Amino acid sequence: MRKLSIILMCAVLSYTSAIQAQEESQTPGALPQLLPTPPSAAKLIQVGLGNINKSTGAANVSIPLYTLKSADLSLPITLSYLSQGNKIEELCSRVGFGWSIDMGGVVTRNVMGMPDERATRPAIPTDLAAGTTTTLYTYLQNGKTTNSVSDLYDTQPDEFYFSFAGHSGKFIINDLGVSEVITHENLKITVTKVANDITIITIITPDGVKYIFGDDACDKTFSDGFLKGANVFSKTAFYLHRIISPTGNTIELTYSSPFNTNSHTGFAETVTTPSADPNDDNSCPAGHFIESRNFSYQNVTNTVVKLNSIYSNGITINFLYEFMPDNSNDVRLKNFFVTNQNMVTVCEYDFSYAVCTGCQAGVPDYPNSLITSVPSVNGRFYLMKVTQPFPYRLDNGDDPHFYDIGYSFDYYSGGSNSVFSQDYFGFDNGKLNQTSIPQPLEPDDFAVSIPWGDRTPDPVYAIGGMLKKITYPTTGWEQFSYEPNTIATMEVVPIPTTINRDVQGIGSNVYGPATMTAYFNSFTPHKSQGVQFTVVPLYEGGCALPCGLCKTMNLIVRDMTAGGTLQLNYTRVGSEGTTPFITTVSVEAEHTYQVETDISGPSCFHTQTVVQYDAGYPYPVPVNHITGGLRVSEISK
Repeated sequence: MRKLSIILMCAVLSYTSAIQAQEESQTPGALPQLLPTPPSAAKLIQVGLGNINKSTGAANVSIPLYTLKSADLSLPITLSYLSQGNKIEELCSRVGFGWSIDMGGVVTRNVMGMPDERATRPAIPTDLAAGTTTTLYTYLQNGKTTNSVSDLYDTQPDEFYFSFAGHSGKFIINDLGVSEVITHENLKITVTKVANDITIITIITPDGVKYIFGDDACDKTFSDGFLKGANVFSKTAFYLHRIISPTGNTIELTYSSPFNTNSHTGFAETVTTPSADPNDDNSCPAGHFIESRNFSYQNVTNTVVKLNSIYSNGITINFLYEFMPDNSNDVRLKNFFVTNQNMVTVCEYDFSYAVCTGCQAGVPDYPNSLITSVPSVNGRFYLMKVTQPFPYRLDNGDDPHFYDIGYSFDYYSGGSNSVFSQDYFGFDNGKLNQTSIPQPLEPDDFAVSIPWGDRTPDPVYAIGGMLKKITYPTTGWEQFSYEPNTIATMEVVPIPTTINRDVQGIGSNVYGPATMTAYFNSFTPHKSQGVQFTVVPLYEGGCALPCGLCKTMNLIVRDMTAGGTLQLNYTRVGSEGTTPFITTVSVEAEHTYQVETDISGPSCFHTQTVVQYDAGYPYPVPVNHITGGLRVSEISK
């Protein structure tokens, strides 16, 4: 028998993120616009902020793969998954839909109105609260859109988010140009600017370790028409570039030259209605109709970088990429390997992807009948395996052979890909809408040629493409089950309740004078109301005989709490046919009532009594309603 000799096993992995962003043009007089962080960088921030807990219930997977240790420094490498459902317009990172790889850290920025480094923030008037209308108007005018690059006023600071080495939080740059940490973190943050450009962000932790972000490790988003007529790139992500310990030891991260990527996102739809008076925006004709319907999407260009290597004390981690399977010109991580001081490869990992069969896949469907010339820019792909070629040598001295070990992933099937199939929160709801605009409060006032959009959440479709199962190198596994998110409201909830009872005579089929008495189970309503009683006489074969008076029925309703009879001796004789008797009896809250039905007649004569009342409470109780997104309901192993 041949024996296997293990040569080496290690677990190393690293990260770089895909860059996609949104942008929107301002119009004169508009409120400041938001230029958000690229989705992949934002995904890292979500993981780093630790907002995945028992309250949110979002699917969160963290797989520690490797820690680069260098004297008094360390750099953990972690593969993470974070998702609360399938969002139609969510873009993939460089390791697939829902995944991110943290190799050190990032500082992201949401541009609020104007980029801080390119704008002048007007001082808030000291007498604004007690000022005149003119004071407020002048202040707001300073922040509105103009066509002058030299007059770039900004009314609010940008939001910077950081996530690195167990630290996460938010900071802003105040009116004096000084960084202010909003979250409770004992950090010193310095923002370095050259002319109108933020070049470096330096963060020093309490232990004296210095983390340097940016320099050439930045992502930029082209915001055509966003900067009040200034067509420039805004930096929206600053990646970790260098770590320096108090003793001078360093870890260096090297990035590629910048290259451009493209993304289509931010689908928008607007409708307009005519005004009866062109000079009066508040005047509408009776029975408005849709005058025009417009669709648009945001074509965003990003200048991005990709991580090439990490180096410290002779150890180098190298990263290899391949193009994403779409027209974005972006890349995804294919392979990385680690070399020692002698340039010998000591560890290697491969990443395998696929378009999940049956999963929500491909680009969002911008209908060609509504929007023309929309190419398939952004595709969707899924991380299927992370494997390591594991060497072994046969005992006969042959060259080493390899087999793969690692992690594999499965995903839920289902989902759609139409931009019109979104709930209010952007999650897939599978509705075959022709518009994204929901029904207005007064739909009869509008004449439209298509049905209004159904934006209600549907967890059956929101689950498509979400992580279902992880199989570990040990062959162990974990499987995730999900349930819809809910929101609780206090409501008075009716509980319609029905009690049925059938009572049959016990006399002979000829005259049958015998009497049968039946009691219902008692019922106790929680609120005062009118209770409906329905009594139906029924006849079987052989009952069409004389002596109609021999076939009678009585209904008696008794208040067992206060005493007394509410409905006494209702009598229906057989000669009156089968017409139902329906009556409503007023009852009091928390009183217990008993219903008695008496019939006199043969066994072929019987009566059916139905009691209908509201068993709900008169005061509001918590009620859960389905809302957008999913949460984990169970993790099985």
